[in-house]
Amino acid sequence: MGPFGYQFRMTPRTPYRLFSSRSGDRIRGLSQGVLFGVTDAEGYTRFVRMSHPVPEEAWRLDEVFGSLGGRYGEAFSLQDSRTGMGLEDFPYALVELPAGNIYFGRTGRHGLTAYLQTLRPRTLEFHDMSMHDWTDEDRKRIAQLRFKVDILWRRHGHFRANLYWIEETFREQLALEASLLERLGRVPESHEGAEGEDPGDELAGLLHEAEATGLILRAGRAAFLVAHGRSGLAEPDVAVLLDCPELPSDAREPVDFLGRHLGRDPRARILAERVRAMGEPH
Repeated sequence: MGPFGYQFRMTPRTPYRLFSSRSGDRIRGLSQGVLFGVTDAEGYTRFVRMSHPVPEEAWRLDEVFGSLGGRYGEAFSLQDSRTGMGLEDFPYALVELPAGNIYFGRTGRHGLTAYLQTLRPRTLEFHDMSMHDWTDEDRKRIAQLRFKVDILWRRHGHFRANLYWIEETFREQLALEASLLERLGRVPESHEGAEGEDPGDELAGLLHEAEATGLILRAGRAAFLVAHGRSGLAEPDVAVLLDCPELPSDAREPVDFLGRHLGRDPRARILAERVRAMGEPH
């Protein structure tokens, strides 16, 4: 089996790809020398053997996104244009086109992204997420949800597949809102943190942002449906937007689209007025 054994650790239950980047190195027992797997409950990869020692810097351990077992795959290397060095711990998004999910991560060693596997050939887009607020897990999820809907509602064609991903994004938003509500309910009244701040105020602010994200998602879904000739399916979302006294600025573009594409529907004029009253998106 080989006298030299190796095992690595990352986050638990994470799909991964493991191989040596040196020419000629192959993990024993694998024809291609590349191991795909999922880390165990403690985050460990499978134990592998080599016929000779392999230095730590030669190993590649990549998180895997997408369709596990797919025939196609791609990863990116993000480099500093001035130095040519890889940019590590850099936040990014990989967008699967023309119809697919959106994946978020941070670059690893040498500026490498995760490996995105697909069942069929896809076009992948890399997006810089460094300008988005990732200061904590909740704000990161809100920023990611808003980024997703901004990408998804603009997509053309592949109606069923893209609508599926919009609905998945809605489920993520509702789960976040429910989590924040539950945590807010557990905060004792008049409780102050270490620096005199009330954690309930912080959670209430995050809940407000999550609810605003739900309105942005509704605007995006309605715009997507209208763009694909399904105005009837957009009726419930349009009704919610019209009933809301104030819409978040990040909903400006899909609401503006609705105002311009609902034809002679009197609601189009109301939505257009809403857009004029909204601030610039963040």
